[in-house]
Amino acid sequence: CDCEACGEQRLSVAVGEAVLVSKSEGSWAHGRLMAGSQNGNDCSSPLQPGGWLPRQCLNERFVQPYQIPFQKELQGRWEVDNRVVVVKGLVVHTANSRLSFALREEDGAVHLLGTSLKSCDGQL
Repeated sequence: CDCEACGEQRLSVAVGEAVLVSKSEGSWAHGRLMAGSQNGNDCSSPLQPGGWLPRQCLNERFVQPYQIPFQKELQGRWEVDNRVVVVKGLVVHTANSRLSFALREEDGAVHLLGTSLKSCDGQL
């Protein structure tokens, strides 16, 4: 995306502000500002709306992958009530279905389709 040509929203950032980057194309990145402290530490949820910014504005020394609580424990193939559920990264899908769903973090808990997971022992 050449932001000049595509006409999409741009994102203005100041030094030290944290950005949640959702994709990167060439010399541009698309992201949203994060509410919270500077340099990506202890940031809360992303603010809306997002936009494109030059990648040169990003300090890659402070890159932190987006993760949810219990992400490592949730990974893999789960069988529940004769149904197979597969979790890979932040994406959840059931076998024999084209639909995928995203796990998200809110208030320290993992949410999927309005259901909250507050703890995980890695067992069914």
